[in-house]
Amino acid sequence: MLAAHVPFEEIVPRGYEIKRQLKMQKAFYSHFQSMYSYQRCTQGEYPVIAYGKPYSILISPTVSPSRSFLFLMIFSQYGTVRQRNVFRKRTALWRRQYNVSYLFALTEDDDPKRRRLAREAAYYHDLLVFNHTNSYHNLALTVLLTYHFVSNAGVSAVFFGKMDDDMTLNLPLLMRLLQSETVQSKRHLYAGDCMTSFYNSYDTLAKNYVPRCLVLDETLIASYARGGFYVFSSDLLDFILIGSRHLTFIAHNEDANTGKALKLMNVECTPLLQGHWMARYGCESEEECRSFVSIHPKYSSREMMGYYNYLQMCSVC
Repeated sequence: MLAAHVPFEEIVPRGYEIKRQLKMQKAFYSHFQSMYSYQRCTQGEYPVIAYGKPYSILISPTVSPSRSFLFLMIFSQYGTVRQRNVFRKRTALWRRQYNVSYLFALTEDDDPKRRRLAREAAYYHDLLVFNHTNSYHNLALTVLLTYHFVSNAGVSAVFFGKMDDDMTLNLPLLMRLLQSETVQSKRHLYAGDCMTSFYNSYDTLAKNYVPRCLVLDETLIASYARGGFYVFSSDLLDFILIGSRHLTFIAHNEDANTGKALKLMNVECTPLLQGHWMARYGCESEEECRSFVSIHPKYSSREMMGYYNYLQMCSVC
């Protein structure tokens, strides 16, 4: 139980406050008796992901006070400015039509690169830049800290989306799905390319490798959406943050972390347009591309422009 003389708000590390769901936060803390206390490998076999530790925001985006129908959190890197520009230009009309807002989230620890990002941010006002080490391993940290920023900045939306910056997004098709009776009738929505799998603790060369010293017996990932693109109703943002406080461990698989946090809240992934949520290896024709909600390039991010050409040739998409 909470000590009577210690307010709950003083137990939460600075920068990790959650403004809503205070009763739920206290109940979970009372049950687990800790927060941000994660299992670790003792021999340095797996780098610690410093979630729950101090962090800094170097650049913040301009956040509209108006409510969006969809707010996209797009995860990027310093060197992928071309991908950011493709999204900015090719989705501009759709974003105005469908009331979609966005930010690009990334981290950068190199000073000259930070200065160039600051110039880009001064022009577009859409970059959220953290200062922790820029690595594939730390993507999970960037995602969770972005969720904290969006929660604490009071971003208002009906739905949130998490997307990688090399994805092509078929916004008209996505809007039809999110406005459908099936979705509108759901109390909570967490949707995407839904998976059930096990942690890879045997193939050390694979990018999804997580050592057994971290996982121990918690090998099953019961319900999660692939990280390339997924959506969730805005009320679930705080659920993800509360659940993430109390996970047994934080691994670099950001999509699995999200799924496990929501599983603690009894929320599971809902498949939408099953088999056509994500084209994982590109698409070959206008008709095929239009049938997918999101498209990952087969070979190179340079394919994005061609995919948007396909999607925007269609007057009824």
